Amino acid sequence: MNRTCAFAVGFLVLLAILTISGCDLLPTIPLVPPDRAPTGVTATMADLQDAVEVRWQPVERAEQYEIYRSPTGTDNWVRVGSSSGLSFTDSGVERAKLYWYKVRACNSAGCGPESGSVVGYAERPPAPQNVRASTHLPDRIEVEWDPVPGATYYQVFRDRVPDGHFPTPVTQTEQTTATDTTAALTLDYWYKVRACRDVPGKGTACSTLSEPARGCRAPCPPMMTEE
Repeated sequence: MNRTCAFAVGFLVLLAILTISGCDLLPTIPLVPPDRAPTGVTATMADLQDAVEVRWQPVERAEQYEIYRSPTGTDNWVRVGSSSGLSFTDSGVERAKLYWYKVRACNSAGCGPESGSVVGYAERPPAPQNVRASTHLPDRIEVEWDPVPGATYYQVFRDRVPDGHFPTPVTQTEQTTATDTTAALTLDYWYKVRACRDVPGKGTACSTLSEPARGCRAPCPPMMTEE
């Protein structure tokens, strides 16, 4: 037997003795926290009636994941739960309200960095905010609003009074602006917008109507005031 083989045999014999005797002479690798944030984080939008489901991709060395939620996406983050899997269902939400989520991977040595934030909501999209209509254009009325996350399209409704019925949409668009060329001169109009989302396998979910916004073709009639 050459020296290399003899050394190998001797090492295997020593390893076997240490294993059988339960001796802790062999070094152990200390556990360290995950060093990466979860990726592929998603949150459902109108897929569930009373909850939002958050999903993510696995992180090396993770034993569980912590899920955080914010009503603004910038502050007031609170931990809403944890999961040993790759998903979490948040049932403590209001319908048609935006929620932002972050996820971080943890083990017994600590936690890694947080993921980027994603937004989700239950049942239906929230109504569009900051709707405004033009009053300075002579040939048309331009209506604009802030985008709603996940909206597939928007419907714009018109009435002659702000507390009217707004029965039918005057236009539908995938953008966050619409043009009304059918408005008459010397008349006030009021506009409301709703957001709709096509949910795979479930049909279409639409928000309630937004707050009304006044628009008119220039020159506009004087605003009516209550005495």
